[in-house]
Amino acid sequence: MRIGSITTSAKEMQEGLFGGVFLFILETLPALQELGSRPSWDLDTKHYGRIIPSVLEVVEPIDGDGPRRALAEVREFDTRAMVDDFESISTLWADYFRPAQAVVDATNRADPGLKNSLGVHYRGGDKQRSRWDTNPIRREDFLAVVEDRIREDPTIDHCLVASDDAAFIDHARRRIPLPVTLLPAGAQHKVKGIGGASTAQAGAALRDCMLLSRCRAVIQTSSALPSFAKVLRPDLDCRRCAVSKWFGRVPYFPVAYIPVHEATDPATRAVIEDAMVDDWSRQPEAAGVPRGVAHTRTSSIRRPPARRSSRGRGWRDLFRGL
Repeated sequence: MRIGSITTSAKEMQEGLFGGVFLFILETLPALQELGSRPSWDLDTKHYGRIIPSVLEVVEPIDGDGPRRALAEVREFDTRAMVDDFESISTLWADYFRPAQAVVDATNRADPGLKNSLGVHYRGGDKQRSRWDTNPIRREDFLAVVEDRIREDPTIDHCLVASDDAAFIDHARRRIPLPVTLLPAGAQHKVKGIGGASTAQAGAALRDCMLLSRCRAVIQTSSALPSFAKVLRPDLDCRRCAVSKWFGRVPYFPVAYIPVHEATDPATRAVIEDAMVDDWSRQPEAAGVPRGVAHTRTSSIRRPPARRSSRGRGWRDLFRGL
């Protein structure tokens, strides 16, 4: 396949930044690398507008010799699922993309010095209702997990708190027993009433992800934003405390491959066990997912498509070409 440029329209790309836009881009890169192809990118999105070059910049050289092709077409040509070799995935991503300089500058301005910080990310909003995707975890319960993580590592002397839930940020400010830096509550792209595309919103989200990647460690619920910090910095000690369920026929990268926090406190362990019910990794089909590799062809994962109602996930299999 010859590819000069890869395109999307706002109608075609309607999902979130890390779990949709960035993931779909990432899934094309193994085939592009194998083809020796370095196309230009013309990506329009519903919620973030044109993210290149205002949020991401394409790493040169750029060939651009060939026809324009839709991102969905390129993904369907050689459909890959990303797996858990974050070192190789990070190298692949950095070979094609880097954060825009304006995002790097904003990250540097907001960085209070994070060498011994615990990054704390709580996803509220739709994630608390999306039972097909994850299980809800209460603010108070997640803060108990945060306290458990702090007790485990006496080197941690500061917390960076990021969330789309303003109430959680306020709770964290009052409860975390360390100095905290509170990032502004992120916008939820699925909230009705947020109109128009905002590259500024995407830039702020990538800034938050980059800040989390600079921390000593990260504790999170189920969210692609903090999980992508491990793509940016693969040696990051990033742990989750909420379930990641099957994403159609495949685990939902990157959150599915974030290790689960093993709490020292019995009550906190019970909270995590409740939140981890139905995690993909605890299902028999998980044995069919290769580990220790950057990616695999989705056809190699022998999980039958889950039955589901007409509401919910139909678009996901459409985008994945399954």
